[in-house]
Amino acid sequence: MSLSSARRDLPSAPPSALTRVASLAMLAAAAATMSTASVAAGVQASVTVSVSAALALPALPSLPGGGVATPGTSRPGRAIDVKIKVASTGDTAAFTIFEPTVFTEGQTYPLVLHGHGYGGSRASASGSPLPVPTPAGAPDLTGDATIADLRANGYGVVSIDQRGHGDSSGNVRVMDPDFEGKDLLAILDWLEANLNWLRYGPSNDGRDPNNLVLGAMGGSYGGMYQLLLTHIDPKRRLDAIVPEIAPHDLPYSLAPGSVPKSLWDPALLVLGSRAGVKTGSTSDPFLVKQFALSFAQNQLTPGLRDFFAYHSTSYWCNGKPVLTNGGPGTRPEWMPRQAPRTHALFIQGMRDTLFNFNDGLANYQCLSRSGGDVRLMTTQTGHNTLQVVPDPGAYLFQNPQDQLKDQCGRVQTMVARRAFFDQHLKGIAGAADVVPRQVCLSLSGDDAVLVDQVTTGRSGTAYNVPATKVVAGLQAVPAMIKLGARTGGRGDVVAGVPQVALTLSTNALSGLVGGEPIVFVGTGVVHTSGLIELVDNQLQPLRGLGTHDVALPGVGKRLPAGSQLVLLVYGAHEQYAVTGSLSLNVRQATVMPVTVTGTAWMPRLGIDLRAP
Repeated sequence: MSLSSARRDLPSAPPSALTRVASLAMLAAAAATMSTASVAAGVQASVTVSVSAALALPALPSLPGGGVATPGTSRPGRAIDVKIKVASTGDTAAFTIFEPTVFTEGQTYPLVLHGHGYGGSRASASGSPLPVPTPAGAPDLTGDATIADLRANGYGVVSIDQRGHGDSSGNVRVMDPDFEGKDLLAILDWLEANLNWLRYGPSNDGRDPNNLVLGAMGGSYGGMYQLLLTHIDPKRRLDAIVPEIAPHDLPYSLAPGSVPKSLWDPALLVLGSRAGVKTGSTSDPFLVKQFALSFAQNQLTPGLRDFFAYHSTSYWCNGKPVLTNGGPGTRPEWMPRQAPRTHALFIQGMRDTLFNFNDGLANYQCLSRSGGDVRLMTTQTGHNTLQVVPDPGAYLFQNPQDQLKDQCGRVQTMVARRAFFDQHLKGIAGAADVVPRQVCLSLSGDDAVLVDQVTTGRSGTAYNVPATKVVAGLQAVPAMIKLGARTGGRGDVVAGVPQVALTLSTNALSGLVGGEPIVFVGTGVVHTSGLIELVDNQLQPLRGLGTHDVALPGVGKRLPAGSQLVLLVYGAHEQYAVTGSLSLNVRQATVMPVTVTGTAWMPRLGIDLRAP
């Protein structure tokens, strides 16, 4: 069963604990196949070949009717499963070549790479005979519909099994430049040496007049490989990329405020460990051991922090080297470097509690510095749809079907993706005009706002946070801190990245108890009904006494008339069930009353803002 089909019948009320467990089991199985092989349906001819690094493509199946191809002859496009041996890593790298649906001999075509999600596998020629239906506007998390759409419109597509996934060997190292990166470069080199229908043209930076015309797409882990290739490819072959729901900085994404995500992190470790069952691959032993130590200590070990930092886009963007890449005696092979001029359309989920809006914004800001056409749009879909982290607000305060609307306002991501490729890979002037050049911030399934610049930091509206008490380790009902007056009859829009400068303190007696208090802060709304909404289900941990000057996860919300914007402070929360003040680290575990005081800056934009 595909993730798309598993998600069509979402309940209209918050699921019970039992229902959630059953749903999670079903969706976890679906997530493990984030990219299925079903696009092989309808392919007229396919063959599975195994080749070495000698770069010689074996003979393909005969054309229908046994005829000989001549220039100008059209035939059905084929799907070809390929495996190559990568000399630099010793890995077997598996991928599938999808020719355009109608292939004309002698013509050239732009190529788009496709990457699956973490724990998934590629679309292949030898897979399921039934295509996964994707209704208009629904998220195409398998990639099937997008691959079919691109092929039907004159693109070739190559779908890749990342290292340790599907038919590719080697242990999973979470997009390591020194392993996954080398495998990706070897695949590109092989494709250029063996496919005579690839299109060439000037590179984005103008340095190479005869550079491969290349795009890339994929979500989550399928977004990470795009950003990695953009930074490490010496030939600068990527012209246009569309990373969706991808992280920017893995230490932040997996342990914000140095607090591990107790629901997401184990789920990801399990998915990675099961991704390579066909080849006997699993998660790298260093990764498994350090994850266990990190949960025991309730913070990332220095070695794991280095490991994840080097495998993050932030490593290249921020220019901060790390010392190791897998423990003592190891070191990264690459120094940080700015990306070449690359066109990029980033798509991020506002309710995504794994890789939140701040990740997408940071990636957008990083690649914008290189001078390409870089755009950012958000949706209500993402990892949140899996319900690994319960999201009751998606059922109580908006239409539950909004989680299935893969669009920003009325701009559907499927349409935006191909339009972006049409302009930057085919050279169709104005094709990408359907994608807003302003940042598009989704507020609900059909509602969104366009902004010239995202409100971040202290550019938001400032509010005093008076002394507020909360019990770290116990208080699951949040303390509410009112931010301004209730909204008027026309409501208001809060959209952007809030900032807080909050001081956590305690009395002398509580301080003698010891331990490290952790509280969780989020943007909230009190509705006229009295119900409290944690906006977009987003939280930021604050760890330890003292002052914390940090960004909260970005949010987007059209405030109803008469509602009250508030800051919510929790002493405990289910998103961090075993990694809060009461954690597996008994030396740090504590129940401690703390006082929170300071300032909050909120991205209040006003009324009557709506995207076209």
